[in-house]
Amino acid sequence: CGTGNLIVTATDRHPTLDVIGIDSSPSMLEVARSKLSARPGVQLVHGDILDVLPLLSDASIVRIVSVNVLYALSDRDLYWSELRRVITPDGTAVITNPTRGSSLPIIREHLRHAPLRRLVTPKLIGVFAVDTLISVLGFGSKFEFVAEAELVAEAERHGWKVDETIRCYGGPTDGINVLMVLHRRPQA
Repeated sequence: CGTGNLIVTATDRHPTLDVIGIDSSPSMLEVARSKLSARPGVQLVHGDILDVLPLLSDASIVRIVSVNVLYALSDRDLYWSELRRVITPDGTAVITNPTRGSSLPIIREHLRHAPLRRLVTPKLIGVFAVDTLISVLGFGSKFEFVAEAELVAEAERHGWKVDETIRCYGGPTDGINVLMVLHRRPQA
């Protein structure tokens, strides 16, 4: 769940929504807790997604949103199969993941919308620093950036129907992330 921004947006629009936010970073969860403390129905869990998903009941989750998680997993096959197991038969998963490391497309995208002098803020400098660190770790094999076609093939191999893919996070043409909208395929 990172710092909880997506959960804030979702619960603003749907105040009765029940949400489980999972993150392995205590500092991210601390920020999320401060944003979400007054929201009923929100449960934040500290842990690795590969350890938490197996604890959830079969077909117990209606919607799953996974932002920038796949590249850091030790076992994507386990992730895909556990995701399919916990989602309801009519459920939807939305997954974004970088297909390469690089902050350049993000910088270009920001410059298309605002002059450089407005972009030089501590927050954006921090985002750039984190993106640069992730890129460096990706080149050093700590993280695995996988091409869009390979991610789609993995999802399909694990029983998902890929309804849509969109390039994002840096623009529609040179975006470094792919966003996939998935539904469970019925088991044969």
